Amino acid sequence: MESLGATELAVLYDFFGDNDVIGDFILTPRETLQTATELSIQLKNFAVKREFASILSQFDSKRLTLRTFGTVSLLRKVVAKYSRIKRKLAEDDGAASVVELQDEVLRLKRDQQFHSSYWVERVAEVRRERNTAVAQMRSDFVLLMEEREKDISSLRSQVQTLKMELETARASRKTTASRFARPASPDGARHEPPSRPHDGDDELATASGPSGPFGVQRTGPSGMADGHHRHGQRQFGLPSSAFGSKSSQLGKRASGSQSPKSHKKPAPDGVQELPSEWVGSTSPCRPEGVPLPLSPAQSRAMLADYPVVWKDLCRDVKLLMEVRLEYPATLALVGEDKCLHTSFPLDDLTIMLLYMMHWHRLDSASWTKYVPHRYFTVASMALDGLRQMGTHIPEWRVTPGPSLDKGEIDLLDSEDEAEDKAEKDEDYNPHQDLDDGVDDEDEDPDEA
Repeated sequence: MESLGATELAVLYDFFGDNDVIGDFILTPRETLQTATELSIQLKNFAVKREFASILSQFDSKRLTLRTFGTVSLLRKVVAKYSRIKRKLAEDDGAASVVELQDEVLRLKRDQQFHSSYWVERVAEVRRERNTAVAQMRSDFVLLMEEREKDISSLRSQVQTLKMELETARASRKTTASRFARPASPDGARHEPPSRPHDGDDELATASGPSGPFGVQRTGPSGMADGHHRHGQRQFGLPSSAFGSKSSQLGKRASGSQSPKSHKKPAPDGVQELPSEWVGSTSPCRPEGVPLPLSPAQSRAMLADYPVVWKDLCRDVKLLMEVRLEYPATLALVGEDKCLHTSFPLDDLTIMLLYMMHWHRLDSASWTKYVPHRYFTVASMALDGLRQMGTHIPEWRVTPGPSLDKGEIDLLDSEDEAEDKAEKDEDYNPHQDLDDGVDDEDEDPDEA
C-alpha cells in the first residue's frame, strides 16, 4: 500500500504552514502487518466498530477501501504540482508578487464580507430596539391619555355636583331671607335685612369658616377642599408650579447669573432611566380630584413630637403623612418593599421620579421598581426640557429618621456642614435655591 514519503510530507507541512495537527489526517501504513488473530480481535473491538459505523453513516460502503486509500495517490499529485509552482515562483519575482496580491485581495474580501455581515446585523438590531422603544412610548401615551380621560370625567362630575349644591344653597338662602324679612313700618318704609357684600358666584366664598352656608364645603377647581388642593395647571403631568412660581429667576439662573462659587453638588452624567430591579405594575397613580385626608399644615402638626422639620422630609414621606400616617409609620412604610405610587398624584409622582432619575437615586426607594413605565416616560420628557433650559434640579436625599442608623444620620449631617462651610460669592443668596426648588408648592399658604 502506497503512502507519502518524508520529502512529500515535508512539502505538505510547508503548504499548510505551522499546523501541527496535519499529521493526524495522513494515512500511514503499519510497519508490520497484523496476524489473523490480532485482526479478529480488532474487528471485535467496540471502538473499531463505532469508527466503521461512523464512516458508513456518511459514505457508501461500495469501493470504500479503494476510495479511502486512493486519496494518497491524489494527494501525491497535488504535492508534486505545488512543488513545481513554488519553484517557478521562486525564479520569477513578478509572479510571486501577483500571488501575494491575490492572497491579499482574498483576505480583504473575507474581511469585507465579515464586516458587512456584522453591520447588517447591527443595523437590524438598532431598528428592532427603535421599534420597541416607539411601541413602548406609544403604549405609554395611550395609557396616560386613558387615565387623563378618567380624571377629566371625574372632575366634570364633581363640577356638576358643585353646581347643583350652589343652586341649592342660593335657593335656600333666598327662602331664608324672605322668611325673616321684616314687615313694613308704620311710616310705610320697608327695612331690608343687612346684606353681606358679594359678587355673583363668589357669595359662598364670603361665608365664615372653612364651609359655606348650610354646611356646603368650599372646594377648589378639582373638587378638593380648601387647604387640600395642591396641584397647579398641568402640562402633561408636570404642574406649572413644579419648579417655583418665579419663572424670571429660573431664566436668570439658566442664563448664567448664578455665581460660579455657589456650592451645588454636580449631578451624575446621564440619566437613570429605570431602577436596577424594575418589575413594573399595572396599578395607576392616585386619581385627580380625590382629596387628601389631611392638609400640609395638619401634617406638619404631626411632627411636633419629633426632632425633624417639614422641609427636610422627602416628598414621598410628606404625601404618605397626608393620608393620616404617623411619622414613624411612614418611614417604616417607605423602607418596605411595597407598591406606594398608588398614593401619589401624577404631578408629585412625576417630580419625584424626575429628581431620582437626574441624581441616579431610583434605587434609594423600594417603591420605584413597581411604578409603571409610562410614568418614567413622562418624567424623562420633563427632565429633558428642564435640562435644556439649564434649570437647577435640587438633590434627592433620604429622609433622616428612625429608619436610619446613627452612622447614616451623622454622614448626612457632615455633608450639610461641609456644604455650609463651602466658599460662597458675596452676592450668593441662600434662599434662592429654595425659591427655585420644587418644595415651593408644598409651602402652606397660611405660613407664607
